[in-house]
Amino acid sequence: IDGTIHENIRVIVPDMIRHSEVAQRHKWPTNIADDPMRGAAFYAYAALTRLGIYPKDKGFDDFVNEVAMIEADGLGEEVNP
Repeated sequence: IDGTIHENIRVIVPDMIRHSEVAQRHKWPTNIADDPMRGAAFYAYAALTRLGIYPKDKGFDDFVNEVAMIEADGLGEEVNP
């Protein structure tokens, strides 16, 4: 909420697997299409913590309460490695 904008943050497979594991543990929908806002927020959280941009000692709930907006381009698109 401090106005910092992070651009071009790539969500990679480990971020997606982290979402899947946490979603199962908390009984969230594991398919991001069934809960796109929470899914996109968790993907962002996972990527930003992996990159060291968001503190690893803060949880997802903290992230949700501190972030003003998440914009995702190509969320859910298949990528040919």
